[in-house]
Amino acid sequence: HGLMWQTDFTCFKIIGWGWHYLSTILDDYSRYIIVWKTCTTMRASDVTATIAMALQASGCDQAVVRHKPRLLSDNGSCYISGDLAEVAGGSEDGPRSRRSVPSAGTRQD
Repeated sequence: HGLMWQTDFTCFKIIGWGWHYLSTILDDYSRYIIVWKTCTTMRASDVTATIAMALQASGCDQAVVRHKPRLLSDNGSCYISGDLAEVAGGSEDGPRSRRSVPSAGTRQD
């Protein structure tokens, strides 16, 4: 388990406070949310903070593992930014990032 994680934002409006965003990371195997974080923006820095929390919560930041989890996301601007690519681009510090399939019959690896 723990070989593929999914991440996404959910937008919601809190009356009197405005729009907020729920950043989550879900383990594909167990279908459990590993971590969640509420944010006031949908920036790459919010994603990287959520990834750091997930790595810590799962123990991947401390353990010597052969393969870090792969991170599946949509093609939102916060997930394709250069800042996130540095963190989730397959480095030893974080999971490898993979965007979702854009259309039937094609793949992005």
